[in-house]
Amino acid sequence: MRANPGASVVSGRVRDGMQRATRRAIMRISVLAATLVTVPLMAACASGGDDGPTPYDDDFPVSDDNVNEGAPPNDSLPDDNKADAV
Repeated sequence: MRANPGASVVSGRVRDGMQRATRRAIMRISVLAATLVTVPLMAACASGGDDGPTPYDDDFPVSDDNVNEGAPPNDSLPDDNKADAV
């Protein structure tokens, strides 16, 4: 097999200039695509501004009240053949 003067040998195969140029273009596109995806994601994660209103803005704050006050103790409740009463 006779190679062109501008060809290179890669893994035992002869590549001419067009194949090398295509491979370089694919690498450039891959790097460009990775950059175009990564940079906006990093910028979005870095922004620490106010997120604006949330659906929880009108909720009442957590209170210190005992929500179980006045409830009977667990031992006094009837056993109604519950699965956890084995």
